[in-house]
Parts: sequence; C-alpha cells; structure tokens
Amino acid sequence: MNTSILYSDSGSTPRHEVSQPLILHRFSLLLPESATALSVQPSGMSLHFGSGLLRPTLTGFSFSSSAASTPSPVLLRSVNRSSEKCAVCKSAEGATAGAASKVLALLGVGDRSEGSLDIMEDMPEGIEDHYEVVQNRQVRLHTVRIDLSQLPTIPCAYQLQEFVGRVLQVQPEDLLRLQWSRRERCLFLKMRDQLTAELLVGSHSGRHRFPSGNFRPRIALTLEDGTTDVVLHDLSEMVDEEDVQAFLGQYGVVLNITNGRWPCEVRFAGVDNGKLVVRMVIRRPIPRLAYIGGEETLITYEGQPVPRTSLLTSLSYALRRFFGCE
Repeated sequence: MNTSILYSDSGSTPRHEVSQPLILHRFSLLLPESATALSVQPSGMSLHFGSGLLRPTLTGFSFSSSAASTPSPVLLRSVNRSSEKCAVCKSAEGATAGAASKVLALLGVGDRSEGSLDIMEDMPEGIEDHYEVVQNRQVRLHTVRIDLSQLPTIPCAYQLQEFVGRVLQVQPEDLLRLQWSRRERCLFLKMRDQLTAELLVGSHSGRHRFPSGNFRPRIALTLEDGTTDVVLHDLSEMVDEEDVQAFLGQYGVVLNITNGRWPCEVRFAGVDNGKLVVRMVIRRPIPRLAYIGGEETLITYEGQPVPRTSLLTSLSYALRRFFGCE
C-alpha cells in the first residue's frame, strides 16, 4: 500500500536547483507510526500513507488509486510564515481517494510554488476563495513589503537602493518593480516569481537593522499575497458573518470565516470555543478593540503592532501573548 504525494516546482532549471531545500523548508511533516518514510527525490517530495499515486502535471496534480484502504492522518504544517497554521488531511469514511483529494485541493492552488501558503484546517473553500482573489488581482502577486514605518525619518532614494541591493542582495534581474509608498511608509519589491519572493522573505525578514546600528529597529519583510488568521474574541453567536465581513473588509481581503474549536487535549475537544477565526489578507493594521454587530470584541493576530502605551502596559501585553492568554 503506497500513496505517493509528489511536490515539485515546474519552472526553469534554476528553480529546480533549489526545489529540494525549499520543499523541506516550507513543509514540516509529522507522520504517525503507521505511516512510511518521507523521501526527497530530484522530482520532488514523496510521502507514502495509503494506496494510490498523486502526480504533478503541467496544470496541477492528478490522483490515481490502486486499492481502497484507510490511510493514516497526515499533518502538514506551513513553516514559511510565523503563524505556522496547520491542516490535518484525513480520509472520508476510510477512502484513500478522499484523503488524497483534500491534499490535491490544498496543493493545487495557483502555481505550485505558492501551494503551501494556502494550507488551513477543514476549510478548502477558503483556499478556493484565495485562488479567486489572486486571479482577480485583488492581491499584489510576487510582491514583498518592507515595513519602514518605525523609522523616525523618511529614508532617501539612495538609502533605499543601497538597502535593497547591498543588504538584501537583490539582483536586478530578479526585480521587476521597486516602489516607495509615502502613505504607508513601506517599500514594495515586485519579484520575478513567487519562489524568489518567498526566498527573500525567509532569508532576510527581521534579520537586518536600518539604518545600521545596534539601536535601530529590525526590518520586517512580508508577502503581500500571504494570508493571516485574525481571531475575534468575546463575540456571541448573535453576530452575523456579514457584519464581520463588512468590518474587516476595511482592512484587507476577507477569505473565510470559521468558528474556533477547543483543542484535542481537553475534555470537550472540538466544541465551539466562542472565537471567530477570519482568514484574510491584511492591507493595513486592524485595531485591537472594535464594535462589530453592536458588541465589543478584542482582535488579535500574528504580527499585530504592539500598542504604544506605557512600559508597564507593554510588558503586560507581551507576557499575555507569551503565555497564550490572548
């Protein structure tokens, strides 16, 4: 019983040269004892957990099954974003084709170099929404945002060019557009493809100071078409999803809204915990406190700016985030 899930980049030869380490960086696979080993080959990554074969094609992936059996659950975790959201691919009534079709839906979004960005739990429709958003050009593709809003002064053009070329080591042939936004105080780099953009963010985000110096802020790099899970606290079931969509739509592109669940470690695992999890592409910071549907809610998400308050309040906020109280 062998089901192979193959993942590989279908670009030119230079992209194939970095496909194997990129795959290992982007996917962390936690396999149960009943699953067989993970292997990496020149064609990509192969994972065996049932019966059948999932192959890459020119336009996506195709699945063929040789027998029906019960595959072991496979946990795919995206490690190229700080949020590290997870997706459990389980079979439907023990059908191997059902499990593989979910993996097929997760990996077959857009081009193969951006498939892992869209892995999420039990929400394939959210992934389809993200694909439609990308196709409709509501989100800037292959674009890296360099946030310089923390700087006390606006850098000149020479400083920006030196930072991109000398510090980030961006080559002219990889860069299609370099734009400074005076309104957002951010620098946007449109790269030649998604792979190059992901490598730039993974290699340099939070690792450099600008201008150079020990007391200068570290610069964050993010993907413009990357998604974030925004959590809404303290809302009752009386609040409609339309109200949530209308409010958060002011701050980005809302892809999906789902109810949070208690984790498997507690007695009432899987029961609604009263939180709303909204997957969206954030274009500008969302306020921490807001009124939605006539109710006050606390809004939290990864990468949220720290409130500019007293030192004691900031320390309390950091401790609450560290111990998972928010």
